[in-house]
Amino acid sequence: MSASIDTVAMKLKVLVLDHGLGIPSTLPRKGVLEKILSYLKISTLRGFSDDGRMIDAAVTLGRSAVKMPHRGHGLKRDIQFAIRSFDGMARLRIHSNRGRYVFARDFAGTESKSTASLNNSLDGTFVEWTFELQQLELNLT
Repeated sequence: MSASIDTVAMKLKVLVLDHGLGIPSTLPRKGVLEKILSYLKISTLRGFSDDGRMIDAAVTLGRSAVKMPHRGHGLKRDIQFAIRSFDGMARLRIHSNRGRYVFARDFAGTESKSTASLNNSLDGTFVEWTFELQQLELNLT
């Protein structure tokens, strides 16, 4: 985990790298279509990836492999909520295995999200949380 403040670009960044199995690999698949796509991915279509969509499911639905009611909600409840509540530009970017998910909010409050499938796997999860600051007050005492 790392965090930095760029006083020239006025950005706060928080970075987390987890060399685990990755969100798409551990996320339980719901419904027939997701299960079929998962089977096809494993058995026949080399290069097929729905990892970006599975990251979206983890963030949007709060889905988790751990069947505990207090787990699997941090991306939506904490990080995405902080971006929505921030008065400025903010972005959440997640790369996990062969998927990418980006959720952003601009200064006008307009939200956007996108998913993508990547050619190469990260083999884990990288989370980048960025806030563009309008002003910066540092109290170093």
